[in-house]
Amino acid sequence: MKRPVRTVLFAAFITLFLVGAPAVVLYTAGYRYNPRNGHIVRTGVLSVSSTPRGAHILFDNVDTGRTTPYVFNRITPGAYQVTLTHDDYHTYVDDVIVESGKSAYVSGVALFAVGEPLLLNEESGDVTPAVDGNTALVVRNHTAIAEAWRYSIRNRSYTLLASANDFFSVPTSIVELREGENAIEVRNVQSPDTLLSLLPIADYTIAFADGPYAVLTTPDDALYVIDIYAGQPIALSTTATAWSTHNGMLVWTDGVEVNTFSFSSHATTFITRQSAPIVDVALDTNSTTVFVATATTVQSLTVDDNGTQVTTLATMNDIEQCWTSGNAQSSLFVLGTVNDVRGFYELGLR
Repeated sequence: MKRPVRTVLFAAFITLFLVGAPAVVLYTAGYRYNPRNGHIVRTGVLSVSSTPRGAHILFDNVDTGRTTPYVFNRITPGAYQVTLTHDDYHTYVDDVIVESGKSAYVSGVALFAVGEPLLLNEESGDVTPAVDGNTALVVRNHTAIAEAWRYSIRNRSYTLLASANDFFSVPTSIVELREGENAIEVRNVQSPDTLLSLLPIADYTIAFADGPYAVLTTPDDALYVIDIYAGQPIALSTTATAWSTHNGMLVWTDGVEVNTFSFSSHATTFITRQSAPIVDVALDTNSTTVFVATATTVQSLTVDDNGTQVTTLATMNDIEQCWTSGNAQSSLFVLGTVNDVRGFYELGLR
């Protein structure tokens, strides 16, 4: 090979090395050319998981060919619509932002099963579910006689009660209420001489108690959360037409908005505001999903770092109440009407 040719080849190889080596280094370090802005940017990571596993993962409606759980490395930074699809489950859609050099997550997504409401028992009486959701009080009026029954969610059976008062048990609470001259005094049972706070004169019910926490309600929909160990014992004061509690969380609605409250941190989180009147709310057993019932629909609202994801679980002719049960954690129970049949219905969630 002649010397001029060798010189040209050598120069070409040097040029290729000088150009290619940095490109290889940048590629290995996670840098990519971003056609959206024409810049070389450092990629990010997106981790996606769900229950059940095996959901197909789509980015911006394009199938990635991957199923959950999966970690996508070297993702070009930007906004993505992540969709999870799984046979016999509702589709889940989440908007996520992948940042340069950082990890983003669509993790622990609970997919809800597709299915029609299952009629457990027809019911014509007035129904009041227990706070734990395992039983419900049913009052039926027969002319001048009112019968009170305890309905078991697990057994789908009724037990006749002597009176409706036999259904309700006063929760063991560390909070004691005393009627003062111009206010209701809130005191600690363990230290009754210590005044914690004062409440307006009203007919209060200790509806829920757990350790240092108590939920007080009134007939005009006032709701208070008391924390006897807090500097301000009245941790929450609001109006609640419906509420539910589970696993250290409280969810409530005033008929328009839905919010949650953490007993431990006292943090309040806004969930949603709807134009259709909200008739009831409930918490999933994982406490990250809120169930919202309007007069005709039941929706799940899952809150994560990317926002709130809404899934319509069922549509019925009329919905009066919804609740979850500690004895049946994979179901949501609804008092409502389907095809003119009023009764207890079950929605299988998983």
